[in-house]
Amino acid sequence: MICLINVPFRLNLVSPLSLAILKSLLRDYETVSLDFSPEFNKEILNIYLRKLEMEKTSGLDVDVIIAWLTQRFPLHILERGPRNEVDYKFLDIVNEIANRILSYGPKIACFSTFSSNLPFALLVSKILKKNEGTRIIIGGVAIHDKSEFFSKKYSWIDCFVEGEAEPIFADLVSKLYSGHEVPKTIISPLLCNLNHSPIPDYTDLNLNMYNMIGLETQRGCPNRCTFCANRFAPSYDVYREKTVKRVTEEVEHLSSYNKTFYFCDNITNPSKKRLLDLCKSLLPLGIHWRGEMLPHISFEEAKLMAKSGCVCVALGCESLSDKVLKEMKKPITYGCIRETIQNLHMNKIRAIVMLIKNFPTETFIDTMKTSLRLFLLRRHIESLVMSDFRVVPKSFIYNNPRKFGICVQKVENSPYFVAPFSKISPLMEFPKLKLYDALQTFFIMYKEGV
Repeated sequence: MICLINVPFRLNLVSPLSLAILKSLLRDYETVSLDFSPEFNKEILNIYLRKLEMEKTSGLDVDVIIAWLTQRFPLHILERGPRNEVDYKFLDIVNEIANRILSYGPKIACFSTFSSNLPFALLVSKILKKNEGTRIIIGGVAIHDKSEFFSKKYSWIDCFVEGEAEPIFADLVSKLYSGHEVPKTIISPLLCNLNHSPIPDYTDLNLNMYNMIGLETQRGCPNRCTFCANRFAPSYDVYREKTVKRVTEEVEHLSSYNKTFYFCDNITNPSKKRLLDLCKSLLPLGIHWRGEMLPHISFEEAKLMAKSGCVCVALGCESLSDKVLKEMKKPITYGCIRETIQNLHMNKIRAIVMLIKNFPTETFIDTMKTSLRLFLLRRHIESLVMSDFRVVPKSFIYNNPRKFGICVQKVENSPYFVAPFSKISPLMEFPKLKLYDALQTFFIMYKEGV
């Protein structure tokens, strides 16, 4: 038996596409896909909240707290052992998940990871390794450029994989299954033709546990935003698309699940032509779909999107200040954002606006502009999603911090995924953050009719 595993903490909005692709790559083997997040997220969250009560976290940004809980807390237990009742309760869940996996008698356990669940996967895998017959593979976006470091630090893992699974996964599993030795680290080449990625296989998973079913139309991003490191990640440094015909085939194959499709893309509208061609191909299928897009959508595009079944779009706006957008190297202006939101609203497509709070060069005036402009567009916006600015290793800002007025602590040789930073001239930070908090509170109250 080969177990394909997602461990908490992972939101349950979209079915786990990574597990479904891995399962499709191993059709010649007996496999089972196991996503433990739907069952254990609530219990894990309660433990995280109790841990917060014990620690001094007041005054920290929400994203910093989340990173501490999902990364440092599990890693502290892994490296130092449990210290208190909350730690032991957390370990109880880790042991329960490990025992569930062991009940399948796995010859190979494969973990698909990202930054918020890799430490949890390491804890579970260490317990699994006590069963001497189980070989362990860990891959996913969390392994981005850290496989060599991880292989030395977490020596019980048989293989860490950087990059995409399709070119190497079946061969790697075959060697492990036959008892052969494999490298401790593998850097997989890019899958040049995305049409060769198999149709996701969700047959093991209870899709009633998720709001949407995941599917890809592309990988990578043609843009080069200063805060983003996707261009340096093995799976994203080259922009690639599935053909419209291939996307249509996958949608038709999975439409029997009667779920809204979520296109798990960096950007579903890289160009006007691509978006229009995609929408035209989806028109006769009678589906509902959602995705993440650049806020550069004309009325013509929005109209065809609505006809093809688009019900909601998450817009990567980041800011509504033209000055900040230019410093982020976003290929848009506030005018594009305003017109996009209005065009979507006129075609009854819900718009979710995603923002980055406290970008290093953002001034109080920039924050005021963003807040006032969002207030004016409030009737056309479904909701706001605000993220605290974070320095991501290998991003342009990480490599050129002084251009943005910050000092950065390098994290290449550490298991953490966000680089701590401080501002050289931290003026007006508190008023800016308070203004963002007030804006988010206003939108919540406005949507609830308060």
